[in-house]
Amino acid sequence: MNIRVFILIALFAALLLQAGTADAIIVKNASSVWNTTSEIMPEGINASPRIIAEYSNSIFRSDLETPGDITASPRIIAKQSNSIWRTTFAFPIRLFNDTESPVITNVTSSNITDNSATITWDTDEIANSLVKYGTASGIYTEAKDKSSLVKVHTIELTGLSPGTRYYFVVNSADQSGNLIESSEYNFTTAGTSKVFDTNTPSNPYPSISGTHNGTITPNKTITVSTTLYTYPCPGTGGHSEYIKIWNGSGWNVTANWNGYEGDWHNISFDTSPFTLEGRETYNYSIRTGSYPQIHHDTDNNLSTPCGFITCSEFIDANGKRHSGWIPAIKLG
Repeated sequence: MNIRVFILIALFAALLLQAGTADAIIVKNASSVWNTTSEIMPEGINASPRIIAEYSNSIFRSDLETPGDITASPRIIAKQSNSIWRTTFAFPIRLFNDTESPVITNVTSSNITDNSATITWDTDEIANSLVKYGTASGIYTEAKDKSSLVKVHTIELTGLSPGTRYYFVVNSADQSGNLIESSEYNFTTAGTSKVFDTNTPSNPYPSISGTHNGTITPNKTITVSTTLYTYPCPGTGGHSEYIKIWNGSGWNVTANWNGYEGDWHNISFDTSPFTLEGRETYNYSIRTGSYPQIHHDTDNNLSTPCGFITCSEFIDANGKRHSGWIPAIKLG
């Protein structure tokens, strides 16, 4: 192609760009010299991370990876731009049909303490940041994100439980909305846990006394110091009157209620402290009195920071049977 014709084409493309009406930029015979010092890009156009020209003060190189007269690739890269073709230049994102998701690399977890961790990763283009995480593989109950567009991503996770394994994935979306999610990674916080805690449900009702039978599966080793605490419904005397925990090898511990004396929401085990091993499933039977809080879980598999608890059967004070009525308790 005649160099004058090529420059005319380039100037025409630049004019379209300034007008904001171009649907595409077509580059032909990119091996021809495109002297960018003669092409003044408008400063009012926002930068796009996808357009770059190496040594743009001399030659717009031919490594555009665009065969024939295909519209300009969103993967052109610009380096060492001079003061005329500024590094802040860019073509509006609408000029490109960007359908490629970012590429995620170098996913790491670091600065791990008993209640925090730092997650970092890289992307090959600027994108936002999201970490989804939880205490069970494939189940991410928590998330933390940043909307800023960067290539080096850092997310601080706080409020974690000590001695707990967390599973996480990272996500990034570019300016065109192309989203990518990493494979799963995990880390374990420092320290040891001494509590298996279901916490309180958002709605504990209906509540009635009765007997809960089910299983507890810690996700790490838990040392129970002394007691079982039962969360009471507000304004009531909810408590547990009896608990037994046992496994298939014949080991068991029990605790009994001594009436409305002292802190009667806690009942003390006959053997303490004792240990519940991580990844091992234990059976439990809890007989409650008054109005204890209850998790009404239709999936009957309540996830806690320390593992899972189920209820295979709840027999209420009237003899009626229910499933998925999980007691709100804390082993501490």
